Amino acid sequence: MQKKITYTIGSLGFGGKERQLLYLLKHLPETVEKQLIVFSKNIEYKEKYEIVDNIIVIEREKKYRLSTITQLYSKIKAFNPDIIHAWDSISPLLFKPYCKKNNCKLIYGGIRSAGPQNQKIKKRIKHWIRVFISDLSISNSIKGLEILKLEKYSFTKVIYNGINLKEFDNQNTSLKLDNDSIKICMVGRFNPPKDYKSLIEVISHIQGTAVEFIIIGDGPDRAVFEDKLKNEKLDNVKLLGKRNDVPGILKYCDIGILLNPKHVSEGISNAIMEYMAAGLPIVATNSGGTPELVNNLENGILVEPEDVEGIEKAMRLLIHNKSLRKCMGVASRQIIEQSFSMENMIKEYTKIYQRDKF
Repeated sequence: MQKKITYTIGSLGFGGKERQLLYLLKHLPETVEKQLIVFSKNIEYKEKYEIVDNIIVIEREKKYRLSTITQLYSKIKAFNPDIIHAWDSISPLLFKPYCKKNNCKLIYGGIRSAGPQNQKIKKRIKHWIRVFISDLSISNSIKGLEILKLEKYSFTKVIYNGINLKEFDNQNTSLKLDNDSIKICMVGRFNPPKDYKSLIEVISHIQGTAVEFIIIGDGPDRAVFEDKLKNEKLDNVKLLGKRNDVPGILKYCDIGILLNPKHVSEGISNAIMEYMAAGLPIVATNSGGTPELVNNLENGILVEPEDVEGIEKAMRLLIHNKSLRKCMGVASRQIIEQSFSMENMIKEYTKIYQRDKF
């Protein structure tokens, strides 16, 4: 398959969307030439230059300037791609004229959330515009298309996120963690899409037991969370901030948790996939694309948004039942191997790129 593909993304920080694109760029067949446009200098991944043939970094505040767009058109024309694959929301609008003029296919890959169900019509219309000007639009969850009422169209497709299982078999951590307590881990930024408010309440109810909460992530609301921990004197919590050794840390954990508030839903959560790859049982909010990952009472327990009592009940059930944790953990790993491996994701994208017609 001889193809040239231009990828676009808003930034390359430590986010799930960014990690998925890096997986894809790194493991596509060598016959694919890759150009990458990043609309920000926020780039955390050192290997970016090793995995693409051509990279363009644009300052965020300059991306709407006519001079910038003209320059980008010139650089894309020089690369001469067969496909422009947009992982951000602005690129379908910026590059549709180029694609039309140069017989280049346009893929929109920005459907990566799955809610809320009552999503504002203004936001839906923005998605619809991008979808209907693109040759193909890809969602990372079935729910993501259903929310937008796009699931029946032939120019939309679901490709699930994939994860590199080898990272979870081989990686270790230098972090010192004891094996004496049950460890419950949540990986996620401290910002409104994550429900740390309910988690604090649950933690306050699970004091005095041999349980430790491991929180991995950073963000604008971290200071608020830390203040609440101090005010309520909750001392069985480790805040680890950003880490690049998450697979190694998860080896020491017993339960993975991801909570979302009522007004926010995830598509396919990379954090949940990481827990599952590490063989952990899951406690997660029953919304968005999460039920496509977590089969209730098979590999985890689904709880309703902001239902503190239900979250606590699910945690206590797993804390006190080692055999249930083990059974659910085995099921988690099997689901990843069957449906959410990196190999599956690469295969699905490769099939798309091989098409003569979209």
